Amino acid sequence: MTIRIWLAALTYVAFAGVACNGEPSDVSGAGGQDAAGGRIGAGGDAAAGGNSGGAIETESGGEGGAGPSGGGPGAGGSSTAFEVDVHLASEEAATAPTTVGIVTWSTTLGAPTSAKIEFGLTTDYGMEAPVDVSAPDLRTLLLGMKPESTYHLRIVAQVDGDEIVSEDLTLETGAAPEQLAQSVDLEVLSAEEREPGFIVMSHWQGDFAGMVFIVDQDGDVVWWYDSQVEDGIGRAAISADGHDLWMVNGAPSLNGPVWRVGMDGLNKQEYGSVLASHDIVAVEGDAVAFVGLLKASEMDRAGQETTILPPLEPTAGLPHCNAIAYNHALGMYAVSNRQEDVYLFPRTGATPENIVNLTSIIGPNSTWGGSQHGVHLLSNNHLVMFANAEGGDLSTALEYDLDNGEEVWRYEGNEFSDNFGNAQRLPGGNTLVVYSNAGVIHEASPDQNKVMEIKATEFLGYASWRASLYGTVGDVAE
Repeated sequence: MTIRIWLAALTYVAFAGVACNGEPSDVSGAGGQDAAGGRIGAGGDAAAGGNSGGAIETESGGEGGAGPSGGGPGAGGSSTAFEVDVHLASEEAATAPTTVGIVTWSTTLGAPTSAKIEFGLTTDYGMEAPVDVSAPDLRTLLLGMKPESTYHLRIVAQVDGDEIVSEDLTLETGAAPEQLAQSVDLEVLSAEEREPGFIVMSHWQGDFAGMVFIVDQDGDVVWWYDSQVEDGIGRAAISADGHDLWMVNGAPSLNGPVWRVGMDGLNKQEYGSVLASHDIVAVEGDAVAFVGLLKASEMDRAGQETTILPPLEPTAGLPHCNAIAYNHALGMYAVSNRQEDVYLFPRTGATPENIVNLTSIIGPNSTWGGSQHGVHLLSNNHLVMFANAEGGDLSTALEYDLDNGEEVWRYEGNEFSDNFGNAQRLPGGNTLVVYSNAGVIHEASPDQNKVMEIKATEFLGYASWRASLYGTVGDVAE
């Protein structure tokens, strides 16, 4: 079966042959090019059961069978139509990344029960975008593409129990902002040990303050958004359903609005009455949790806020809630209060009866140097922490067993960050260690070897490793 595609007014129209068992058919029509169900030229007359016009071309199996618009498929095969529109998000708004593709499509065979879009730099593809079959026009984003590259894509769908596959299409991505692309250098020190994936980063100070961006395993900037938040962005987090990127401001003002933008870089929304700072984490669906000056809350896309950690009493010095982690398997939160403690409590919310202080397990905060930021709560009841000053004038990543309070792992990367900084355990056992003020990120193996290093020219906020840019739950180690 030959498949051909025309491009007209930014719309690809494709017909893919599918045999009765759902496998692509390679049986050519025996009735000749102009027979019913055969090839119809531009402006030509359709044979019985055929199509007229020049926007489509098919070769269908069987002699004298009905064409794609006729009374049924030709013997030995059928023709399945795909109408596909592919364009860049930046064509809809100049502020959107030129590396995000937007695909809308349909098939004349019927409504798909499931589908995916395979895409990549060759026709081997290698990347997949899940399709929400309930989305209008089956709208799907292609995320994680490199700048100034040609990408191939095809749609694979299940319709009435059969798998149908579109023809290969191509899309050209645009350039990344030149200064941003040059501001990050990634070096792989051990290809065998490092864990490939994407890293979501933001700048909270410097010339790029307010910029959110994502690099791939090669260090190429594949997504970016300039929030234009003067205080910078402390953390950017992709929602659990993969639809949005949420942002909270950096340290200078300690409290500011929450922002959200689609992963297509469109439709930014500011939640002016919801105050947050430093850190935000995906929970489930469209729900996220964040910290404010001395409290923590959950909220959803509609802006409904629920307090989960009631306001803490202020103390001397500069304590403030500066990090939050959520473990889906445990249904537990961990909230860091700088220079004070880390609070552990269930998603139902902290109460005097169910909140546990880290200091009650491992001893006073001087145990970890008296100041901490990013935390990661693991399903084995361990806590990974970024201890800003545990090494004096150097920062340390620490792991504690919460059952007995013992330190079970540490990483000393010979870097220091007085502000921000986080440590994230990866699914394969490595740990991402972020020295925010230094603009440095290490990936450390379980035996404390540095296997990857990123150097940025500006201060970083928190950073997160991800296996893919679609969804969150199950994407990181717990």
